[in-house]
Amino acid sequence: MTPSGFMNRKQEIRDAFVYLLIVLATYFSYQTLIVIMHEHIHSITAFFLGNMADPLAIYWGGNPITLTGWDEGGVEYSALFAAGEGVHAAIIAVMPLIFHAIVVTGGGYISCCPAQCCPKLCCPARCFRKSGRITSYSGSSS
Repeated sequence: MTPSGFMNRKQEIRDAFVYLLIVLATYFSYQTLIVIMHEHIHSITAFFLGNMADPLAIYWGGNPITLTGWDEGGVEYSALFAAGEGVHAAIIAVMPLIFHAIVVTGGGYISCCPAQCCPKLCCPARCFRKSGRITSYSGSSS
């Protein structure tokens, strides 16, 4: 192997390592953000249903990487069931899942390419193409 080939390989390994660090940092940052949003959705739902006094009173976990100790704070599901408010407990428990489903579905809708997966769906990319704001690959406006 020539010295220049060795240096290129060394640079490739360094670049791959930097990329891996960026991916891991991004993953853990987004995961922490999702957990914070998830717990706030529990507490805000409980607040709107009248089962929690302060919607911002979540238990902040001690470790943002392992995410241990996080909780919506103050929502006592067993007490809600005992008080006959099982519907409230169920709504509070399921609301983050509904929110996550909406976010994932909305992301899929926005990123949908009509020509490939759903030609009759009017997603934003298709609407932009029809208005002429996006130029096609051939260089002409669609």
